[in-house]
Amino acid sequence: MRGTKDDAETKLTALLSDLDKGLYIAPAKFTVGDYLERWLEIKRPELGGKTFERYNGIVKLHLIPAFGRMLLSKLRPLTLREYYSHALQSGRLDGRKGGLSAQTVLHHHRVLA
Repeated sequence: MRGTKDDAETKLTALLSDLDKGLYIAPAKFTVGDYLERWLEIKRPELGGKTFERYNGIVKLHLIPAFGRMLLSKLRPLTLREYYSHALQSGRLDGRKGGLSAQTVLHHHRVLA
């Protein structure tokens, strides 16, 4: 499917803006872990203290162990769906059996999105 010239210009403007802000990351060169660490740095000023602590925990305890070494360009929707399913069934890290709540998995998704 081909886009219009206006679509291309809009995308270019967005990419240049991200580049100027230091937000652009070439996906072929970064791991998911690199991306998540950078995302935390960028989001920290925007988040409240408790929210940042929560997201930091999600990143360090769950997402980096699950995806950290994977190239960002290789991350696929099916991989995420499998992760979410596993987290719902047996994602607890506190030693108790069971999975994470749907709300907690939704927070994981928000960090990744």
